[in-house]
Amino acid sequence: CDITDLSQKLMGDFYTMIIMLDISNSPKDLSEIQNDLNVVAEKMKIKVYLQHEDLFRFMHRV
Repeated sequence: CDITDLSQKLMGDFYTMIIMLDISNSPKDLSEIQNDLNVVAEKMKIKVYLQHEDLFRFMHRV
């Protein structure tokens, strides 16, 4: 995966980070990447949400 964009923000007591990834050259598909992130997130006691750009755009269009 390649990071193509990154933004960070404090929202009240929460630290948020949005990372855009290019997974086109990844040997893993989206669900495998999500599983790997969940393992790391559990160890770090954080929450990670991963969604495909198409879903994000559909949900956030005006």
